[in-house]
Amino acid sequence: MSLAWRLALRELRGGIAGLRLLALCLFLGVAAIAGVGSLSSSILGALEGRGRVLLGGDVQFQTVQRRADPAERAAFDRLGRVSETVRMRAMASRTDGAEAVLAELKGVDDAYPLYGTLKLAPGALTARPTGASVAIAPALAERLRVRVGDSIRIGEARLRVIGLIADEPDRLSEGFTLGPVALADMAGIRATGLVQPGSLFNTRYRVRLPAAADPQATAAGI
Repeated sequence: MSLAWRLALRELRGGIAGLRLLALCLFLGVAAIAGVGSLSSSILGALEGRGRVLLGGDVQFQTVQRRADPAERAAFDRLGRVSETVRMRAMASRTDGAEAVLAELKGVDDAYPLYGTLKLAPGALTARPTGASVAIAPALAERLRVRVGDSIRIGEARLRVIGLIADEPDRLSEGFTLGPVALADMAGIRATGLVQPGSLFNTRYRVRLPAAADPQATAAGI
């Protein structure tokens, strides 16, 4: 075989190897894109499925340092079932005054949560706090060195710890907090004496719309 033929065959073999490498790269690239697309679809699907639980409702309205006035509340009630929550920072302490910790105080009404379930850890005294009682985050129990059945003081109220919070369904929608959560009902919040004119608190109104309602159109129409 002549030198020219040998050189031509060598170049041909090199070209085929290069094509194989190119085909392998293309295959890996397509597989990676397909994998990312599948992962993205799975994440979006999960968020869509849990979006209402994470938000706490289909639509949400918020007031700062005040509750909704009667006209506003009536407008919310016309949309669907409404849940009202109040959130503020407060000092939680042991009843003997030995410890005091900054906590995120959250008050909820009887309709809370509209989606999902408030879950307390095994050993809770009741399913949810009522009256002069409170459910607290495990971190708050650890910092105050209290257990279920003990009492803590928040503001003017002495509240019995009825359980440790295992799952607060709308926790992610609450954003950044400076302390662990203490959750009470509205009667417990009133007993603290902390929600009054001039206090720094946020009130949120979550609405569970009828099945046929469009959340975006509803929010835009308010």
